[in-house]
Amino acid sequence: DAEESYGWDVGIEQYLFDKRFVVGATWFENTYIDLIDWVLVNPWAFTGQYRNVGEAFSHGLELEAAWEPVDAVRFEANYTYTKARDLIADVDLASRPRHKCSFHTIVKPIENLSVDLGCRVVGKRRETFGPDDNWNATYMVWDLSGTYDITENLQVFGSWKNMFDEKYEDIWGYGTYGCSVYGGVKVSF
Repeated sequence: DAEESYGWDVGIEQYLFDKRFVVGATWFENTYIDLIDWVLVNPWAFTGQYRNVGEAFSHGLELEAAWEPVDAVRFEANYTYTKARDLIADVDLASRPRHKCSFHTIVKPIENLSVDLGCRVVGKRRETFGPDDNWNATYMVWDLSGTYDITENLQVFGSWKNMFDEKYEDIWGYGTYGCSVYGGVKVSF
C-alpha cells in the first residue's frame, strides 16, 4: 500500500530587546499509515527489504533562540526532541534520534564577509542493522564556513566540514566524510 501521513504543528516565536533576541517553540505530531521502512532480512549478509510498517507515530518539540548583541555578531541555538515509534512492533523507528541540537556563531568582521562556526550534536538512535537491533552512538561535529560578496552578483565561499575529523555514522554501516574542505564561486543573474 502507499504510505499516508497526517500531521500538524503549532508554534510561537517571541522577539525581545528591540528584536535583538528571539525565542521560539514548536510542538509537532505525525501519524503514518503504511510507513515505508527498511527491514534487515539477513544480518550476516546485510541484506534487507523495504516494507510497510502498519502504523507509526512521531511527536516532539523544537526549541530555538537567537541573540544579536551587535550588528556584526549573531548566536543561534536549537534543540529538537523527537519520539518516533512503530506502534505495531512497539519499538523506536530506526535512524531517528530522540535528541538533536546545534549551535552557531555568525560573525561579519567586515562588510561583505560572513563567517559561521557551527556545532551539531545528534543523539543515539536505534538501528536495524546487525544481528540484533543496536544503537548508533551520539556524535558531535564542528564546521566552519564563510562567504565574501565581491559584487552583488559574485560571491566566493568556503567551508571546512567536520573540522576535528569526528568518526560517525548517520546510519549504522554507512560512513560519512571525515575532515573536508570545499570552496567555490557563486554567480547569480
